[in-house]
This record gives sequence, C-alpha cells and structure tokens, in this order.
Amino acid sequence: MNKFQKDCFLTYARRFDIVPQINKSISGSSTARGPYPEPKSTLYILKRAKRANGELIGDILPLQQVKAAVNLIPCFGNEANRRFTKYNSSSYSSEFWLNKYFDKELYLAFS
Repeated sequence: MNKFQKDCFLTYARRFDIVPQINKSISGSSTARGPYPEPKSTLYILKRAKRANGELIGDILPLQQVKAAVNLIPCFGNEANRRFTKYNSSSYSSEFWLNKYFDKELYLAFS
C-alpha cells in the first residue's frame, strides 16, 4: 500500500438517478421525456437507484472524488406519509428535489 492509499479519507455515497421529465422549453417537444428539470420548479427530480433485487446502490469512495455537496429535499406529493418526521423523511422517501438554491456555485451550475 502506498502513502496515498493509507492516508485517504473515505465516504459512503448513494446513487440517485434523474427522473425523466417533459420540459417543452428545453426539448422543444411536448411529449419527449429526458433528463430535464421539472418545468414549474426548475429543479431536477431524483430517485434512489436500485439493483434488480431492490437493493439500494451505494459505495465507499475516496473523499477527494466528491465534487460538491448537494441538498436533497424529499418529494411528498399531494399528501405526505404519516410516518414521516423531520428525522426520518429522508430515509423513507424514494424521490427528491435537487435543491439548486443550496449554494451559489450549485445555482450557477444548474441555471
């Protein structure tokens, strides 16, 4: 093992996939779905990535590979699940908004 591998900080990260949206202002079509932000909020909707057996996808990565921290907001839909609290809503939710207003650099990258 070299010095780089011994002194490397690690993090566990989960994978999220973009939920395809119809966004006529970007795609030019009212039927084409793609990796576009949701038109009304201009935020991307993300979904937890899962393997074929339903297991969530995640891995341990060197911290130096992390480009930026992001803020995810659970999507509740028309009615929030009764078991949600401020402590567990991120654990039970399967869809999230990618909050581009989290910091200036993120906002500029997604705007």
